[in-house]
Amino acid sequence: MKQFLQRIARVGAAALALGVAGAVSAAPAAPAEPQAGAMMIETFHETKCQPCDAWEGQLKAAGFTVRRSEVLNVAATRRWLAVPENFASFVTSRVGGYIIEGPVPAAHIRQLLKDKPVALGLALPGNPAAPGAPTQLMFWGGRSDPFASQ
Repeated sequence: MKQFLQRIARVGAAALALGVAGAVSAAPAAPAEPQAGAMMIETFHETKCQPCDAWEGQLKAAGFTVRRSEVLNVAATRRWLAVPENFASFVTSRVGGYIIEGPVPAAHIRQLLKDKPVALGLALPGNPAAPGAPTQLMFWGGRSDPFASQ
């Protein structure tokens, strides 16, 4: 898994350096000053995404430091992060070596980081509008299991 995540990081960094893979805007927002002990989460979404703004606000309120990257094409970003399409949502994020697809609750992200399962990350596929939509534990190849937070 470690080699796979390192490969994803290298591919992503190279794509960003070349200005491809999602056409990241020329000047992404500068990261906020991290709070002591705060976990950095990097989000990728299109501009003027109100649900993304709301979710980022929830993450900040939960103690995460959010680094926002506005992209022209979230689907291209998902491809270079190797996220299976069946998990696609309107916002993609990276934190602690995991991928977060969709507006996953901060408590679930913290649980993932604490438990450290061998998985790609967490997902709320689609454009979930209903509160309490089930979070899925993502695996490579598009397989998933329900994520049980404690």
